[in-house]
Amino acid sequence: MNINFQSGLQRSSRATGPAIDAICSEGRSGAVPAPYQAAHLAHLGRIAVDSRDPQVLLDQVPTIAAQALEVGVAMVFLLEADRLHFRVASGVGHINGEALGCLIANRPETPQGFVLAQGRPVIVDDYRTERRFLVPQAYLAAGLASGLAVPLTDRGKLIGALTVRSHEAKRFGDDERRFLESLSNLLATSLQRAQSEEALNHAQRLESVGQLTGGIAHDFNNLLTIIQGNLQVLEELPSLAGDVWVSIWSTQRRALPNAVPN
Repeated sequence: MNINFQSGLQRSSRATGPAIDAICSEGRSGAVPAPYQAAHLAHLGRIAVDSRDPQVLLDQVPTIAAQALEVGVAMVFLLEADRLHFRVASGVGHINGEALGCLIANRPETPQGFVLAQGRPVIVDDYRTERRFLVPQAYLAAGLASGLAVPLTDRGKLIGALTVRSHEAKRFGDDERRFLESLSNLLATSLQRAQSEEALNHAQRLESVGQLTGGIAHDFNNLLTIIQGNLQVLEELPSLAGDVWVSIWSTQRRALPNAVPN
């Protein structure tokens, strides 16, 4: 699902409530005030608690990041299972090559791969002079000048990156970095919780299958016991002594305990 930047911001603005609206009305220039960022974090925290669907938070994080930091682009990239590619999981202000669902190579020379290779936040003051990794031409064509990216971690394992980009050079500092890291931690915790719940559900399903299998085996053994008893009664009947079929049944009865464990 592609998220429109303007409509995404409008939805987030309506959802944030009077606390954020009051801070918005004060007017800002330069660095984004800490109370404004804290209000957005509190709003996202409520979403994380209320929603059991990690996709809800995935969709909200870029919108809140873009609004809080007043930037045009915010994206979440998650590593695929093979860890060779990133998938664009959510975002606002998509540019060419980074549409929702697109795969991007996890290599140190890509912006996303560089963040994971560093394992720490990366600030780009000016994409036009950046030399640590290859800047996609689409960034420059879109007029992007600066960027900030923080890694996403799950129990110490790198699983993706959260990035914001601006059309202004030297737009990001320590305050913006700390805010984005807080968003990243909230998102990673939500994803971790979803994985833990899925693992628990899977274990419960396996336990149910095991209980069902055990019940079937128990019923089958009860049936074999009945059959064995009937065969033994037939063996002891004088009128059937020497009967060929009884002899066959007798042989089968003696084999049954060895065929199915009790």
